[in-house]
Amino acid sequence: LFDEDRAAQYYLERIPESVHDLQAFERWRCVAETTLPQRLWQQREEVLAPGASLPDPAMYPDELTYAGHALALDYRLASGEPDDGITLDVPLALLASLDTALLAWGVPGQRHEMLTTMIKGLPKPLRRPLVPAPATAAAVLALADTAKPMWPEIAQLLSRHSGHPIQEDVLRAVPLPDHLRFNLRVLADDGRMLAESRDLTALRLQLRDTGRQALE
Repeated sequence: LFDEDRAAQYYLERIPESVHDLQAFERWRCVAETTLPQRLWQQREEVLAPGASLPDPAMYPDELTYAGHALALDYRLASGEPDDGITLDVPLALLASLDTALLAWGVPGQRHEMLTTMIKGLPKPLRRPLVPAPATAAAVLALADTAKPMWPEIAQLLSRHSGHPIQEDVLRAVPLPDHLRFNLRVLADDGRMLAESRDLTALRLQLRDTGRQALE
């Protein structure tokens, strides 16, 4: 979506050619912003790539409803960082009841990429009847019931599509990049972060004593 060339051109058109280092820029900016404080504020349409459109907000919601709780979602593009992708805020009291197979669905906007990646990661004999993977992923997601645990639901639909049984443990074994798996950020009652990880089991072990104390 982001067009680096358009973003750079925006500044080239507004900053004088005589400004060639940081000190000169700061001097110019201090004067320029006294008359027009928003001189260097870019608008969304000024940095979007030509022909690009913003995603449907419903595909990347601000909250995930889980067991009647509205859990905040935080999006970050930071490849290699621990919180790259989507972070789900989880109250400590809810940690023990989380179901990884329900959380595995992620948000609607990432499901097609996730399932396509999963299909491409299957052993060749299982993968062959499912190519092209993107088309198969779209067809399967159109039928999927995302209120059900993901692994058995996807295994059943892929098996039906290919004509051969595909076990859910085979799907679970396909590695997914971090940005396609929720980063879980566990919060105390006062909003403090207690821990974060993409490994729910590890989080439960790490916070086992903390959770007991919170329930006492």
